[in-house]
Amino acid sequence: MLKSILQVLFLSFSIIGCSTQVKKKRELQQSVFYEIFPVIIDTLHTDIRLYTYEMANDNKKLDSLAKDTTSIVIALNDTLKLLEKQDYVSLQDHIKASSMPLDSMIEDNTRIIDISRLNAKDKRIQFKTIDSFPKGIDFWRTQYDFYLSAKFSFSRILLNIDKTFGLVHVGYVCGPYKCGEGFLVYIKKEEGKWKIDRIEDTWAM
Repeated sequence: MLKSILQVLFLSFSIIGCSTQVKKKRELQQSVFYEIFPVIIDTLHTDIRLYTYEMANDNKKLDSLAKDTTSIVIALNDTLKLLEKQDYVSLQDHIKASSMPLDSMIEDNTRIIDISRLNAKDKRIQFKTIDSFPKGIDFWRTQYDFYLSAKFSFSRILLNIDKTFGLVHVGYVCGPYKCGEGFLVYIKKEEGKWKIDRIEDTWAM
């Protein structure tokens, strides 16, 4: 009887311990994602209007754009995509730790992005979920009371066991004219802050 009680107590404490570890891991991954997000947006996002006007040397439109206070909206897929085994290998290769066991990596188990916690360095930029927009081509054709600049998608974040390096997949579409790219973004922690270490192209259209 006493043995059975001890077994139940041991199992209960084990479950509580695992639950605490999962919670801590989730909180870690969330903090990394929300910290690196503004850096990624600032690095990869381009207002296509600015690029177009600069290419055309249209100074009048450039001046008008600089004074424009209309909100710039980026649509986000708030569900994080799953990682693949190759991502573990890629991170190992990046930090030259090929001898590190794959199961020593830490994968983000948070699937949903909290839009309210996101921000960008450009304070005109706001974020909305893709689900709040029309489907298909109407996504771009609909007239909004803001400027729809782009849509982004992200994978879960993968970190090394020391929590000093990581990677995340980013998808970026900037309009209905086959304008978009995919990126594998390597991140690293320096002086207590997460920064972009390297960016690799993964697809383009």
